This record gives sequence, C-alpha cells and structure tokens, in this order.
Amino acid sequence: MNFGIDIIKNDDKATCFYTGLTQYSLFIELFELLKPLVPEKRDYLSHLSLIDEFFGVLMKLRLGVPHQDIAYRLNVTEWTVSNFFHKWLDVMCIELKCLIPWPDDEQLRKNMPQSFRKHYMDVKCIVDCFEIFIERPTSFVARAATYSNYKKHNTVKVFIAISPTGSICFISKGWGGRVSDKVITSKCGFMQKLCRGDAVMADRGFNIVDELAVIGAKLIIPAFTRGKKQLSQKEVEETRQIAKRRIHVERVIGNLRKKYKILSATLPISLIKAKHDQPDSLCTIDKILIVTAALTNLSPSVVPK
Repeated sequence: MNFGIDIIKNDDKATCFYTGLTQYSLFIELFELLKPLVPEKRDYLSHLSLIDEFFGVLMKLRLGVPHQDIAYRLNVTEWTVSNFFHKWLDVMCIELKCLIPWPDDEQLRKNMPQSFRKHYMDVKCIVDCFEIFIERPTSFVARAATYSNYKKHNTVKVFIAISPTGSICFISKGWGGRVSDKVITSKCGFMQKLCRGDAVMADRGFNIVDELAVIGAKLIIPAFTRGKKQLSQKEVEETRQIAKRRIHVERVIGNLRKKYKILSATLPISLIKAKHDQPDSLCTIDKILIVTAALTNLSPSVVPK
C-alpha cells in the first residue's frame, strides 16, 4: 500500500491520527468543498493526486513534521511539498475562516452553558494569549522583537478568544513574543468586535478595564491580591467561580496545540514568513493559525452544556 489517502480510507482512527479530523467522511467533505478552489495548474512536478496533497497538508499541520519527512513518505521532493503546502494553505485560510464565527447574541443566549447562566450571562468571550517557539532569527531587530522574557526563548505570541460554549471565536495574527498581553489585546482587532454591554472574562494580566469602558464593555477578572493581607470571603468565592470558567480557554488552547502539533514544535522562520508572502497579505504563520483554529472548531466542545 502506498503512503497517502489509502492509509486513512474509511478508517476514522487513522484519519484522526494523521489529520486531526474525527471522521474520514469529514475529511472527504472538506476535500470536496476545497477541491474546486485549488488551482489545477501546477508550477511543480508531482505525481500526486489533489487528495494526496490535501492529506499531506493536514498531516503537516497535525504532526508538525518537516517537509522532508512528508517528501519521503509521499515519494516526492521537499520543494514539491513546500509548493503544495502553501497552495492549499492559501485556499484553506480563506474558505475555512467562516468556521471561526463571532458569537451571535441571540444564539449565544440560547446555547449558554448552565455554568454561565446564573451569574455570567453577559459574558461574550473568554480571552488569553499563548506563545509558539520559533527558531532564532538572524536579524537582530527581529531577534529582539520576538524574544519572550517569560519563555526565555524567541516566540510568536497569539491572542485567542473563545465563546462560553467553547468554540474559538477570534484568533489574532502572530505577534513578536516581546509584546505584552495588554498591547496585543488592544491592537489585534479584537476590541472592534465588542459592543456595549458585552463582558470579557480574562486572567489578571489583562488590565484593559479602561479600554473596554470606552466602548461600554466590562472586564471580569479574578480579584487582585497586591496590597492586601488577604481577600475577603466574597472575593475568594468570586475568584474561584471565575477560575472555574476561565479554565476553558486554557483547555481550548491545549486542545488546539495537542491536535495540531505544528503549534507545539519550534517553527522554522520559513513557516513564520515565507519568501513569497506579500507585504499586504497574511504571513504563513497567520494562515496556519486560522486554519488550525477552524479545524479545531470541528471537534466536540470542551465545555459541558
């Protein structure tokens, strides 16, 4: 049996292992959706069918293996893998972005999990940031901009928001690891999504009360302990209740990185910004973030109903 689509055909377990998708039928549905949008003309030599290329792209995202690994498995050149990876990524980024919808108020109220209904019905989303290790850039400017004092490594920092139902509803572009959570929250486009009356749940590091107040939204964070000998009984209980719900965003981030290991590996610079990335378009890392977040939303929610 040749390595390729035959490996996962009608096998949900193998499909999940190699692509992150829960069912082979879902893999086929996605392929049929995207196939008409992928340019048939190739500027590279390849004996692979389009479905084998699609399988190779998902395997790259899922396992985080180098291009050379996929080239050996599929019996093509590394250059061929790079070409079809970026070709499919461009299409998937555009077409799958609809799988990361901003919560509709009416639908959110209707599907609000029981754990939020009593005290947190106005919560629109829960937010956090996570970092992805990258190779050290050769440019001193880029090296300084991406060095994370928290991780002690060069990283790309990403802002993420999930709805109370557990789906990813916003994911930012990649930022240099040096940037603070407050700066990325204010400048990544997230604020423009919020409306008057919305509530945002976050950790203590997101000190954006004033920024949210300008648009009539509010911030729900655990109580600060600085300057206090101890928290009051009410503050302790509120902090506990917030922590029980805020943990969902950390679980989603963990699920995203576990399901698509490309986000857990140390990324080469070529996957941060490829040579052919245009200045006025998304970088490769931004496309990867959108596609992996969209595909993760096809999995069952981590939040109990």
